[in-house]
Amino acid sequence: MKIKIFIFIFFALAVSFLSSYAEDKVKDFYLSNYKTDGAVAWEVKGTDAVIKDPDVKITNMAAKYYAPDDTVTVTSDKAKLNKANMDLVLKKNVKIESEAGAVLTTDKLNWQKNKNLISTNEEVQINKNDMQITAQGMQADTQMKKVDFTKDVSAQLIAPDTKGPITITCDGALEIEYESGQATFHDNVAVKHEQGALYADTATAYFDKAQKTIARIVCEGNVQIVKDDNTTYAQKATYLRTEGKVVLEGRPRLVYHPKKAQESLF
Repeated sequence: MKIKIFIFIFFALAVSFLSSYAEDKVKDFYLSNYKTDGAVAWEVKGTDAVIKDPDVKITNMAAKYYAPDDTVTVTSDKAKLNKANMDLVLKKNVKIESEAGAVLTTDKLNWQKNKNLISTNEEVQINKNDMQITAQGMQADTQMKKVDFTKDVSAQLIAPDTKGPITITCDGALEIEYESGQATFHDNVAVKHEQGALYADTATAYFDKAQKTIARIVCEGNVQIVKDDNTTYAQKATYLRTEGKVVLEGRPRLVYHPKKAQESLF
Protein backbone atom coordinates (compact mmCIF):
# COMPACT_ATOMS: atom_id res chain seq x y z
CA MET A 1 0.00 0.00 0.00
CA LYS A 2 2.87 2.40 0.82
CA ILE A 3 4.37 1.80 -2.64
CA LYS A 4 1.08 2.56 -4.37
CA ILE A 5 0.66 5.76 -2.31
CA PHE A 6 4.21 6.81 -3.16
CA ILE A 7 3.65 6.18 -6.90
CA PHE A 8 0.41 8.13 -6.85
CA ILE A 9 2.04 11.07 -5.05
CA PHE A 10 5.03 11.03 -7.42
CA PHE A 11 2.89 11.01 -10.55
CA ALA A 12 0.58 13.70 -9.10
CA LEU A 13 3.60 15.88 -8.36
CA ALA A 14 4.94 15.35 -11.90
CA VAL A 15 1.64 16.40 -13.47
CA SER A 16 1.38 19.28 -11.02
CA PHE A 17 4.91 20.34 -11.99
CA LEU A 18 3.99 20.45 -15.67
CA SER A 19 0.69 22.21 -15.00
CA SER A 20 2.31 24.89 -12.87
CA TYR A 21 4.08 26.24 -15.93
CA ALA A 22 1.70 28.02 -18.30
CA GLU A 23 4.64 28.58 -20.62
CA ASP A 24 8.27 27.91 -19.81
CA LYS A 25 11.39 26.23 -21.09
CA VAL A 26 12.99 23.31 -19.24
CA LYS A 27 16.51 22.03 -19.88
CA ASP A 28 17.22 18.29 -19.63
CA PHE A 29 13.52 17.46 -19.58
CA TYR A 30 12.50 14.13 -17.98
CA LEU A 31 9.13 12.59 -17.17
CA SER A 32 8.24 9.01 -16.21
CA ASN A 33 5.24 6.93 -15.24
CA TYR A 34 5.25 3.99 -12.83
CA LYS A 35 3.28 0.76 -12.62
CA THR A 36 1.47 -0.28 -9.45
CA ASP A 37 4.35 -2.61 -8.55
CA GLY A 38 6.81 0.28 -8.58
CA ALA A 39 8.46 -0.57 -11.91
CA VAL A 40 8.82 2.12 -14.59
CA ALA A 41 6.08 1.85 -17.24
CA TRP A 42 7.51 4.46 -19.59
CA GLU A 43 9.80 7.48 -19.59
CA VAL A 44 10.32 10.50 -21.84
CA LYS A 45 13.32 12.81 -21.93
CA GLY A 46 14.85 15.49 -24.15
CA THR A 47 17.58 18.10 -24.30
CA ASP A 48 14.95 20.77 -23.62
CA ALA A 49 11.19 21.25 -23.56
CA VAL A 50 8.81 24.17 -24.00
CA ILE A 51 5.76 23.79 -21.75
CA LYS A 52 2.66 25.52 -23.04
CA ASP A 53 -0.79 24.24 -22.11
CA PRO A 54 -1.91 21.65 -23.03
CA ASP A 55 1.31 20.41 -24.67
CA VAL A 56 5.00 19.94 -24.03
CA LYS A 57 7.21 20.43 -27.09
CA ILE A 58 10.40 18.39 -26.74
CA THR A 59 13.68 18.66 -28.67
CA ASN A 60 15.83 15.57 -29.26
CA MET A 61 13.30 13.28 -27.63
CA ALA A 62 14.19 9.81 -26.39
CA ALA A 63 11.50 7.63 -24.83
CA LYS A 64 11.28 4.09 -23.53
CA TYR A 65 8.18 1.93 -23.15
CA TYR A 66 8.59 -1.09 -20.87
CA ALA A 67 6.24 -3.90 -21.91
CA PRO A 68 6.07 -7.21 -20.00
CA ASP A 69 8.12 -9.05 -22.64
CA ASP A 70 9.88 -6.26 -24.52
CA THR A 71 11.39 -2.78 -24.24
CA VAL A 72 10.66 -0.28 -27.01
CA THR A 73 12.93 2.74 -27.60
CA VAL A 74 11.61 5.77 -29.49
CA THR A 75 13.68 8.73 -30.73
CA SER A 76 12.94 11.82 -32.86
CA ASP A 77 14.29 15.31 -33.44
CA LYS A 78 11.00 16.92 -32.36
CA ALA A 79 8.04 15.71 -30.31
CA LYS A 80 4.83 17.09 -28.84
CA LEU A 81 3.46 15.49 -25.66
CA ASN A 82 -0.16 16.03 -24.64
CA LYS A 83 -0.20 16.41 -20.85
CA ALA A 84 -3.79 15.20 -20.51
CA ASN A 85 -3.55 11.82 -22.25
CA MET A 86 0.25 11.49 -22.69
CA ASP A 87 -0.10 10.99 -26.48
CA LEU A 88 2.97 11.85 -28.58
CA VAL A 89 3.38 13.34 -32.05
CA LEU A 90 6.89 12.68 -33.35
CA LYS A 91 8.59 14.52 -36.22
CA LYS A 92 11.89 14.24 -38.15
CA ASN A 93 14.18 11.22 -37.99
CA VAL A 94 11.65 9.14 -36.12
CA LYS A 95 12.98 5.74 -35.10
CA ILE A 96 11.43 2.93 -33.05
CA GLU A 97 13.46 -0.09 -31.95
CA SER A 98 12.26 -3.08 -29.99
CA GLU A 99 14.43 -5.58 -28.17
CA ALA A 100 12.55 -8.25 -30.13
CA GLY A 101 14.42 -7.07 -33.22
CA ALA A 102 12.08 -4.72 -35.09
CA VAL A 103 13.27 -1.29 -36.32
CA LEU A 104 10.88 1.32 -37.75
CA THR A 105 11.88 4.61 -39.40
CA THR A 106 9.70 7.41 -40.77
CA ASP A 107 9.45 11.20 -40.76
CA LYS A 108 6.29 11.58 -38.67
CA LEU A 109 4.50 9.28 -36.23
CA ASN A 110 1.54 9.43 -33.85
CA TRP A 111 1.84 7.45 -30.60
CA GLN A 112 -1.46 6.94 -28.75
CA LYS A 113 -0.53 5.53 -25.36
CA ASN A 114 -3.97 4.51 -24.07
CA LYS A 115 -4.86 2.81 -27.37
CA ASN A 116 -1.49 1.04 -27.60
CA LEU A 117 -1.32 2.34 -31.18
CA ILE A 118 1.31 3.92 -33.43
CA SER A 119 0.42 5.26 -36.87
CA THR A 120 1.65 7.38 -39.76
CA ASN A 121 0.51 8.51 -43.21
CA GLU A 122 4.11 9.10 -44.30
CA GLU A 123 6.48 6.71 -46.03
CA VAL A 124 7.66 4.14 -43.51
CA GLN A 125 10.25 1.39 -43.40
CA ILE A 126 10.39 -1.61 -41.07
CA ASN A 127 13.19 -4.15 -40.74
CA LYS A 128 12.52 -7.32 -38.77
CA ASN A 129 14.30 -10.65 -38.96
CA ASP A 130 15.04 -11.22 -42.67
CA MET A 131 12.30 -8.95 -44.00
CA GLN A 132 12.57 -5.29 -45.06
CA ILE A 133 9.34 -3.45 -45.87
CA THR A 134 8.66 0.02 -47.24
CA ALA A 135 5.15 1.44 -47.68
CA GLN A 136 3.02 4.56 -47.65
CA GLY A 137 1.18 4.70 -44.33
CA MET A 138 1.01 2.23 -41.44
CA GLN A 139 -0.56 1.47 -38.09
CA ALA A 140 0.57 -1.04 -35.47
CA ASP A 141 0.61 -1.91 -31.80
CA THR A 142 3.48 -0.32 -29.90
CA GLN A 143 5.45 -3.58 -29.83
CA MET A 144 4.93 -4.00 -33.60
CA LYS A 145 3.58 -7.54 -33.24
CA LYS A 146 0.70 -6.75 -35.62
CA VAL A 147 1.35 -4.23 -38.39
CA ASP A 148 -0.96 -3.02 -41.17
CA PHE A 149 0.64 -1.14 -44.08
CA THR A 150 -1.71 1.05 -46.12
CA LYS A 151 -0.54 0.98 -49.76
CA ASP A 152 2.35 0.93 -52.26
CA VAL A 153 4.09 -1.87 -50.40
CA SER A 154 7.44 -3.39 -51.27
CA ALA A 155 8.80 -6.24 -49.16
CA GLN A 156 12.15 -7.90 -49.58
CA LEU A 157 12.55 -11.31 -47.97
CA ILE A 158 15.79 -13.21 -47.54
CA ALA A 159 15.77 -17.01 -47.48
CA PRO A 160 19.16 -18.54 -46.60
CA ASP A 161 18.79 -21.43 -49.05
CA THR A 162 17.31 -19.38 -51.88
CA LYS A 163 19.57 -17.73 -54.42
CA GLY A 164 18.94 -14.00 -54.10
CA PRO A 165 16.10 -12.18 -52.26
CA ILE A 166 12.40 -12.56 -52.95
CA THR A 167 10.62 -9.24 -53.54
CA ILE A 168 6.86 -8.89 -53.11
CA THR A 169 5.07 -5.70 -54.13
CA CYS A 170 1.40 -4.71 -54.03
CA ASP A 171 -0.73 -1.62 -54.63
CA GLY A 172 -3.00 -2.23 -51.64
CA ALA A 173 -2.60 -3.12 -47.99
CA LEU A 174 -0.18 -5.49 -46.31
CA GLU A 175 -1.27 -7.10 -43.03
CA ILE A 176 1.39 -8.74 -40.88
CA GLU A 177 0.93 -10.80 -37.73
CA TYR A 178 4.43 -11.55 -36.53
CA GLU A 179 3.27 -13.83 -33.70
CA SER A 180 1.42 -16.17 -36.07
CA GLY A 181 4.06 -15.76 -38.79
CA GLN A 182 1.76 -14.58 -41.55
CA ALA A 183 1.80 -11.66 -44.04
CA THR A 184 -1.02 -10.98 -46.53
CA PHE A 185 -0.55 -8.71 -49.57
CA HIS A 186 -3.53 -7.20 -51.45
CA ASP A 187 -4.16 -5.83 -54.97
CA ASN A 188 -1.88 -6.32 -57.97
CA VAL A 189 0.60 -8.51 -56.17
CA ALA A 190 3.91 -9.34 -57.85
CA VAL A 191 6.28 -11.94 -56.40
CA LYS A 192 9.70 -11.68 -58.05
CA HIS A 193 12.95 -13.55 -57.79
CA GLU A 194 16.00 -13.60 -60.04
CA GLN A 195 14.71 -16.94 -61.35
CA GLY A 196 11.13 -15.85 -61.93
CA ALA A 197 7.92 -13.90 -61.41
CA LEU A 198 4.40 -14.63 -60.20
CA TYR A 199 1.39 -12.30 -60.29
CA ALA A 200 -1.92 -12.52 -58.41
CA ASP A 201 -4.71 -10.57 -56.71
CA THR A 202 -3.53 -11.56 -53.23
CA ALA A 203 -0.56 -13.39 -51.74
CA THR A 204 -0.02 -14.73 -48.23
CA ALA A 205 3.48 -15.54 -47.02
CA TYR A 206 3.84 -18.03 -44.16
CA PHE A 207 7.02 -18.03 -42.11
CA ASP A 208 8.93 -20.71 -40.29
CA LYS A 209 9.40 -18.83 -37.00
CA ALA A 210 12.09 -21.21 -35.77
CA GLN A 211 14.18 -20.72 -38.91
CA LYS A 212 12.99 -17.10 -39.37
CA THR A 213 12.43 -17.60 -43.07
CA ILE A 214 9.65 -18.23 -45.60
CA ALA A 215 7.97 -21.63 -45.52
CA ARG A 216 5.49 -21.06 -48.36
CA ILE A 217 3.67 -18.36 -50.35
CA VAL A 218 0.03 -18.86 -51.35
CA CYS A 219 -1.15 -16.69 -54.27
CA GLU A 220 -4.84 -16.48 -55.21
CA GLY A 221 -6.95 -14.83 -57.91
CA ASN A 222 -5.88 -14.33 -61.55
CA VAL A 223 -2.57 -16.09 -60.99
CA GLN A 224 0.05 -15.79 -63.72
CA ILE A 225 3.42 -17.53 -63.63
CA VAL A 226 5.95 -16.39 -66.22
CA LYS A 227 8.82 -18.76 -67.02
CA ASP A 228 11.07 -18.28 -70.02
CA ASP A 229 8.71 -18.32 -73.02
CA ASN A 230 5.83 -19.83 -71.04
CA THR A 231 2.97 -18.23 -69.09
CA THR A 232 0.91 -20.44 -66.80
CA TYR A 233 -2.54 -19.34 -65.60
CA ALA A 234 -4.44 -20.61 -62.54
CA GLN A 235 -6.71 -19.44 -59.73
CA LYS A 236 -4.32 -20.51 -56.98
CA ALA A 237 -0.60 -21.20 -56.75
CA THR A 238 1.36 -22.36 -53.70
CA TYR A 239 5.12 -21.91 -53.71
CA LEU A 240 6.84 -24.41 -51.40
CA ARG A 241 10.28 -23.04 -50.64
CA THR A 242 11.97 -26.11 -49.18
CA GLU A 243 10.74 -28.31 -52.03
CA GLY A 244 11.45 -25.67 -54.65
CA LYS A 245 8.17 -26.19 -56.51
CA VAL A 246 4.82 -24.54 -57.24
CA VAL A 247 1.48 -26.35 -56.83
CA LEU A 248 -1.30 -25.04 -59.12
CA GLU A 249 -5.07 -25.23 -58.53
CA GLY A 250 -8.16 -24.03 -60.41
CA ARG A 251 -7.96 -25.20 -64.04
CA PRO A 252 -4.30 -24.37 -64.73
CA ARG A 253 -3.33 -23.83 -68.37
CA LEU A 254 -0.03 -23.19 -70.10
CA VAL A 255 0.50 -20.72 -72.95
CA TYR A 256 3.75 -20.87 -74.93
CA HIS A 257 5.15 -17.62 -76.35
CA PRO A 258 8.10 -18.48 -78.62
CA LYS A 259 10.97 -16.02 -78.79
CA LYS A 260 9.31 -13.76 -76.22
CA ALA A 261 11.69 -12.53 -73.53
CA GLN A 262 10.19 -13.18 -70.12
CA GLU A 263 11.21 -13.39 -66.52
CA SER A 264 11.33 -16.97 -65.23
CA LEU A 265 9.82 -18.33 -62.05
CA PHE A 266 11.85 -19.62 -59.14
